[in-house]
Amino acid sequence: MSSAYIDNEMRSEFGFIPPTFLPTGSGCLYELQFAGFPLDTPKFLTLPIDFYPPDVDAQRFKKLGINLLFLPKECSVLESLVRAIEEIRPGGPLHVMFGDTLVSLDVEQRRLVDAGAIKVARTSHDWMYVDTEGPVFSEQPSALGRSNFVSCGYYSLSDPQGFAALARGLSLDAAFNAYARDMSLKCFEPELWLDFGHVSLFYQSKKKLLVARAFNSVTVEDNVLSKFSADTRKIRAEANWYCALPANLALHCPRFMGETSRDGSAGYSLEYMYLPTLSDLFTLGRLPPRNWLRIFSSVAEFLHHCQQHRPERSMPEAQPEFAATFFEDLVRRKSIERLEQFVDQFQIPPYTSFTVNGTVFPPLHIVLAETLAEIDMTKAEDISYWHGDLFFGNMFYDIRSERVVCVDPRGLVGGDYSVWGDIRYDLAKLAHSVYGGYDSIIGNRYRLQKGDGATLDFHIDELQNLDEIRELFERLILDEFGLPRKQALAFCTMLFLSMLPLHSDDGARQYALLATGLLCYQRWSDS
Repeated sequence: MSSAYIDNEMRSEFGFIPPTFLPTGSGCLYELQFAGFPLDTPKFLTLPIDFYPPDVDAQRFKKLGINLLFLPKECSVLESLVRAIEEIRPGGPLHVMFGDTLVSLDVEQRRLVDAGAIKVARTSHDWMYVDTEGPVFSEQPSALGRSNFVSCGYYSLSDPQGFAALARGLSLDAAFNAYARDMSLKCFEPELWLDFGHVSLFYQSKKKLLVARAFNSVTVEDNVLSKFSADTRKIRAEANWYCALPANLALHCPRFMGETSRDGSAGYSLEYMYLPTLSDLFTLGRLPPRNWLRIFSSVAEFLHHCQQHRPERSMPEAQPEFAATFFEDLVRRKSIERLEQFVDQFQIPPYTSFTVNGTVFPPLHIVLAETLAEIDMTKAEDISYWHGDLFFGNMFYDIRSERVVCVDPRGLVGGDYSVWGDIRYDLAKLAHSVYGGYDSIIGNRYRLQKGDGATLDFHIDELQNLDEIRELFERLILDEFGLPRKQALAFCTMLFLSMLPLHSDDGARQYALLATGLLCYQRWSDS
């Protein structure tokens, strides 16, 4: 149930979206809310009447069997529930989950009827409090004495239409009290309850989700995130980058807590960040361009700080040879070798021309050769402190301090530890998020159909005001740091083609990345 938008405080971070569309780190909240129920169970999602879900979500609703009910956004929670019941007219039990909540239920709890999920509250928010002996519900905690239980926002009702009849003219707590008296409503504690309805609880809930899903490479304990890898050289290179941070760049990174190890894997620890990634904001948020102006200004500040730190003239990294090696290793040779790996993986015949959205493109090796020729070779003056993987998924944004926070640096150049690199590579990584929608592809928010032969139909749901946001990016980032738009698009094409073998675990994603690279090539050739 989610017929209203998120509150003003959360809206300043994410824009006008219903709570069920909040980012959870692996997609939208609604995907987790419906995950525990069988596909053949009738499902309904209420949304504000003036909210238009992206096409990719519309497809997911169809796949998950979710029916949409659009209700006036002015409706209270209770009014939305009553209207939904009147529209659905369920002939049996109804399971209700509020739009800003997530509960994890075991098999027996899913079978309960006339039951409500409760948990002990450890903080004070606008919750509905519960005295378990009644049960008695109250929106005022003082009315229930010392009870610390609150409603989780999940109920199963055996007689939903009876509830709707009782609820008319009542407040939310009075409606559930009336139903509890008539139907002997029971209370139970779910295994997990996460509240996404308040900004502080939202970030706590996201952290708990990460802890619950933590895999071998990442752990979260208290306020410390630790990252591990069997590729010890790569992980130590990242740690070395954090250790070497100049003071003004350290403001744009989490606090480095030191190196660590576990079961033969190297690792390091960072302060956990209670912030949204730019990827979340760009793919799932609905922020107006004025917010992106502040975000890109903060990104520019970080890049200016990077440019303030250059290798001393006596250092090898300050010499033309390092610049030439950088370009050869990270731009030219890597791209050619990786494209060959992709062609070999799918046994693509030489001179195959792919068709994307009706446009026929030159063979892949010609596309790559033309775009590489567009990119100026790295010069010694291009070398400064760099990040190396500066796409939106590796950047957080703190709206309160108007500051970006960057993670997961590269730290390696040509197999050697190095904090120095061509800043244009960082600009290109940003561009492949803004121009190419890389983060949408990684988040599986795209539509791809592969036809006969080398024919692809590919679409990404574009951000509202995307053209204006791209203009801000060009003015505040590309123009500010002297990278022509055409060269940025050539960089994007190169990046998408060079990353193809890195995603060999997901063939559909590989072809989505290929399609995006070719569409960037089309924009490059047209500009």
